[in-house]
Amino acid sequence: MNELQTTNATSLAKQHEFRDPLSMPWIEKLFGRMFALYGAKFADAWKGCDIDEVKSVWAEKLAGFHAMPNCIKTAIDACDDRPWPPNLPEFLQLCRDAARRLGTQQLALEEPRMSKDEARKRLQEIQAIINSRESDQQS
Repeated sequence: MNELQTTNATSLAKQHEFRDPLSMPWIEKLFGRMFALYGAKFADAWKGCDIDEVKSVWAEKLAGFHAMPNCIKTAIDACDDRPWPPNLPEFLQLCRDAARRLGTQQLALEEPRMSKDEARKRLQEIQAIINSRESDQQS
């Protein structure tokens, strides 16, 4: 097993935390969702702050999840049950929790199950297709 396979999704996100910030359209969408969910509760958290700087920091800190948008979506969905908006560290924790849960799911397809006879039959069908194409090309 190689190192990438043994690294869990959470530590992978932490390793890349300062690489390639999340794009601003993603951050705008995230903030739009938070404003829609929490209204003034979310807006008031940034009173007196440069909102562009706040968004920039969120983009930098969420960069580790750039390749795992399903973790960000799961974290946003988790906010549906929260009466108060998460701050950045809390939202990062929601993303990490999602990475742990989603990282344990089996992503590979299951091995197809067929009898040896069925496998032989399919192999013969494939070989017939190949032979047919070869003879068509020679004609």
